[in-house]
Amino acid sequence: MKKFSYRLQRVLEVREKTEEDRKRDLTDRRAELQQVVDLREQLDKKRTSSFLETESDVMFLLHGSYLARLLQEIEAVLSRIKECEDRVREAEVLFLEARHEAEVLRKLREKKLTQYNKNLELHESQVLDEIATLRYGRE
Repeated sequence: MKKFSYRLQRVLEVREKTEEDRKRDLTDRRAELQQVVDLREQLDKKRTSSFLETESDVMFLLHGSYLARLLQEIEAVLSRIKECEDRVREAEVLFLEARHEAEVLRKLREKKLTQYNKNLELHESQVLDEIATLRYGRE
């Protein structure tokens, strides 16, 4: 009997490659999101630790403008966080779709392999039965 071959094997390999690429993309986007969140935490620490004892009015004004700039940076980072979260959600959807497509082909391959093995066992048992019948006929 012929060796098992899955005619959609190339398609399965392409789908698995796509799944790996989407997974890598998702990981990269999550890492990018984490970097932006870390940046926000750093800016928050700077803001909370920047309360200095102001000795003069000039230092007070400089400190106020510094805090205003920090708040602007924090707002910019918050918008970047939202963008990164959207990209992560988009990457998750794409990854889940790719994983589903590959999983469907994997399950189909397993079903075909199971059917092939059943047919192989049936063929072997028929051959053994025929051999037994021939031996019995000779005796």
